Order: sequence, then C-alpha cells, then structure tokens
Amino acid sequence: MFTVVAGTELCDCTWVIELDWSAGGRSGVQMVGYDGKPFCTTSTSNAVACVIHNSDWCV
Repeated sequence: MFTVVAGTELCDCTWVIELDWSAGGRSGVQMVGYDGKPFCTTSTSNAVACVIHNSDWCV
C-alpha cells in the first residue's frame, strides 16, 4: 500500500506513477493511474474560497 500526496499551485496537471518492480528474477515498470487514466491535479492559484450552506449553494 502506498500513500501519494500531490499538489500544485500553478498548473493543472495530469500524471501517472511509474512503479519499478522486481520479483522472482523478473523486473519491470508498472504504470499506475486512476482506473486506467492519468491522475489529475488542479492548481490553487485561481481557486475561489467556498463554504457550502444548506448543501446546495456556495456562500
């Protein structure tokens, strides 16, 4: 099990993890993403602060 923490302030990024592995005399690289697709990390530079009020509006 791995925990990956990713963040960015300036770019909206897509990325994968390249996991080097070896077992039983074999080795390789396994690409890890989200359900077969790259992960997405969104920047915080243009984010708008938001508080959810009554479960349906940003105040």
